[in-house]
Amino acid sequence: MQATQPNSGTAKATTDGNIKRYRVADDFRDYSVMFEVDHNILTPELGLQINQFWTNHESRADEEDDDHVRAVIRMAGELCIGLMLESGWDVDFAISQLNQGKNWSEKFRDQEGWGAEDGSPYGRCGIRVIAATVERPGFDSLSLEEVADV
Repeated sequence: MQATQPNSGTAKATTDGNIKRYRVADDFRDYSVMFEVDHNILTPELGLQINQFWTNHESRADEEDDDHVRAVIRMAGELCIGLMLESGWDVDFAISQLNQGKNWSEKFRDQEGWGAEDGSPYGRCGIRVIAATVERPGFDSLSLEEVADV
């Protein structure tokens, strides 16, 4: 799973230079979640605090060249993709579908360690979901084979 900052022609939701967009995508499946991150909220200090709340924080930071903010954004992507798969539904919405983004943002920030809501679109962690494509595997994408007893 990687966190990248997309360089699309999509208009920004705000003109604040500390608000940036990132896409977290699964390297092996066609899953992706796009976030908007308010770096006035998700500072390096808060990134360190959120990352250290969970086990294996050192390895996540190492994967992102000791950038705890990027590690936290990537971890948020992992969590959101998991929540979307657990929903049992295909999740596919664009930036323009604000209610979907708001609903998924609140679901993910309601999880332990993410700070919940504070009246801001970014919650206490500084992250909001703005688009996603997470589809369950379909019948046609699965295969069946008989295996010998072990």
